[in-house]
Amino acid sequence: MKAEVLLGFEWIQLSILALILFLLLFVGIITWVLRKDSNHLYGEASKLPLNEGGMK
Repeated sequence: MKAEVLLGFEWIQLSILALILFLLLFVGIITWVLRKDSNHLYGEASKLPLNEGGMK
């Protein structure tokens, strides 16, 4: 069934564009998470559940 649907799909460029956009988004998110400044932010966030004076 999937093969029949793909055989009728004529906009191959749209599939390629979607793949490229997905890869760019994926690489951007990985870069954002692993950037040098994020260690401090994630370090503080990881200690929030252990704080006594936090939100209740």
